[in-house]
Amino acid sequence: MIRVRRGQFGLATENGKPVLLKEGLHVYNNPLFSFVEFKNVDAQHVSHVSYHVVRVPRGAFGKIKEQNRVKLLPEGTHTVDNAVFEYCGLVDSIEAYINHGSIHIIQVPKGSVGLVFESNFPRLLSEGVHIYDSPTLKFNGVRSKLDPQIIHGTISRFRVQKGEVGLAWLDNVSPSIEEPGTYLVDSSSFKFVSLRDAADKTIMLGAKKILTVNAGEVAVTFKAGNLAVLPPGRHYIEAIDHTFDDFLSTQQLSIRLTPPEDGRGKENELLTCETKDLVDIGIRADVFYRISDPEQAIMKVGREFIPELVKETSIATLNNIIRSTALGEIAQSSQPSAQSEAEHATKVQAAQAMGDASAPLFFDKAHDQFLAKLHDDFKARYGLEITNIRIEQFKILDKALSQSIAGQAIKTAATQSELANLEGQTQIATQQQERDVRLQQLAAEAEGVQFCDEGKMLNIWGLTHMHMAKVCLQAASMKPNDPNRHILIEENKPVLSQCRMQQKLYRNMGDGYERAMKADSEKAQAEALAEAQRVRSDMEADTRRTQAQAEADAVRTKA
Repeated sequence: MIRVRRGQFGLATENGKPVLLKEGLHVYNNPLFSFVEFKNVDAQHVSHVSYHVVRVPRGAFGKIKEQNRVKLLPEGTHTVDNAVFEYCGLVDSIEAYINHGSIHIIQVPKGSVGLVFESNFPRLLSEGVHIYDSPTLKFNGVRSKLDPQIIHGTISRFRVQKGEVGLAWLDNVSPSIEEPGTYLVDSSSFKFVSLRDAADKTIMLGAKKILTVNAGEVAVTFKAGNLAVLPPGRHYIEAIDHTFDDFLSTQQLSIRLTPPEDGRGKENELLTCETKDLVDIGIRADVFYRISDPEQAIMKVGREFIPELVKETSIATLNNIIRSTALGEIAQSSQPSAQSEAEHATKVQAAQAMGDASAPLFFDKAHDQFLAKLHDDFKARYGLEITNIRIEQFKILDKALSQSIAGQAIKTAATQSELANLEGQTQIATQQQERDVRLQQLAAEAEGVQFCDEGKMLNIWGLTHMHMAKVCLQAASMKPNDPNRHILIEENKPVLSQCRMQQKLYRNMGDGYERAMKADSEKAQAEALAEAQRVRSDMEADTRRTQAQAEADAVRTKA
């Protein structure tokens, strides 16, 4: 008697055959019956003699072998009665690759490709689920479609984006792929090399060359041993005997004129030159040039020797110019580089009008001589155009001489400063005297205004007397006993008395006041002019003494 609980089943044998007992009470009366064990009904695999119970959960596959054939069981409960059955386990159904013997399930996600070999032939699988039952299939993984290149056996899949160039070999020929897109080639004679930026100036693979020459330069190439200069633009070269050397700039370039390196491997900043009076000076200068005829320059000089030729020739020419110039002529210029001819001509005319020195500036002179000696010769012989030379500064290398000149310059500057101060004081004194004269003139004008006011008062006085004259005439025309005549005289008595007093006052101050004012004005003007003349004479005498002292100091310094 066997009681099988809920959720279990029993395993037994009867007459040598397997028996599965479900839940409940089981009674057997057979000496050949034998109970083995209980098993839970949720067990993944139950094996009992030739009976097999396989439970495959949802989202999985069961891997089994039956009669040496591999199978994949879907979800559910499976019962098999087979003595040659083999359970191999479970596998998740969402895995990208499921393999059980010769069975292959490949899931390629969206935006990807699968790489497999079947019978040693490469294949690319599109996105989706692929099921194969083949013993010769080999899975090599999954690649994104966005990868620049996918190489799988003889299959080459590559993407050329806008602005890129694809380089590859096909039947020993190197094609260049510049059209944007996705390319798939399945050929044993095809080999993808790389992707290059289309903006690269040089793209080469084998004999194929793509050269991009920008404005302001040329490309130096040799075709069958002969020089071939390529102008600006994009050039495609296929010939195997057409080789590329380098790019050569045709823009304006500059070279600092420096002496050769010393024994310590250091380069001096100043170029040492000797003047006409055997004084060593150091000059910092730059030469500007451009290549006007690249082919002539390369054939006559050589691309790598052009800067050296310009530098060495410029140093020699500048040395010759300095050697023919005295130190005093060099020191005349206060400009660090050559100035315009029009500006210098204006300054020369102004100097000649003032009676000052008007010699040409040394830097302008050196600039003109330098270009005159090298410009036409270099352009005709080498195809090089010397456009300009800029002399930034010069320095006297003899310290004793430099200190002496510096001391003299300090004295000269002090003398000039003193002259300027004296001249300023003269101007201040002159302006002060002119101001005093002007104030006196203003005072005289103010007194004139006062005279004008007094004139107005005299005018009023005259009108008053005219009124009184009319009153007297009117009274004379009346009879002596006329009461109106008496009233008229009484009414105008105050006016008559005022007129008599004004007449007496103006008669006393008249001519004497006018003479006094005129004399005071003439005296003040004479004193102001005399004081201005005295100050001007003193200033001129001081200036002459200072100039004489400066000339004497200069003579002593030269001696």
